[in-house]
Amino acid sequence: AVGGIGGFLDWLGDDAHEIDPQGVQQRLQAETPILLPDEVVDAAFKCGRDMFVHTNKRVIFVDVQGWTGKKVEYLSVPIRFCTGFEMKTAGKFDRDSELRIYTDCSVGRLNQDLRKGKANVERVWGVMQHKFLP
Repeated sequence: AVGGIGGFLDWLGDDAHEIDPQGVQQRLQAETPILLPDEVVDAAFKCGRDMFVHTNKRVIFVDVQGWTGKKVEYLSVPIRFCTGFEMKTAGKFDRDSELRIYTDCSVGRLNQDLRKGKANVERVWGVMQHKFLP
């Protein structure tokens, strides 16, 4: 875990770091059973207590709320409603890369900042291409 001012700036700027997809898969099947039986977590990112999860069927935002974290909001956008994506890599003085997923549903655009050096941008790009391109 990153501490000090760097960790605070990551949290403040919503900079996510990549986490183990298998661990997230287990959690979303056992603790909070929201995944379908044939659904697989391809990539997952964490910022503070919140998660941004890519599966083979949808994109899920997990928003943990309140002091205790007992209230959790899940936003699920099926891949069929995702129309495109864009990625901006971090520059020399930037702290993060940016991922945007465009949808044709009421959600509009999904945004996620990815912490420089803590998320494999090339892998994220590959996951997005696999999902959106035939």
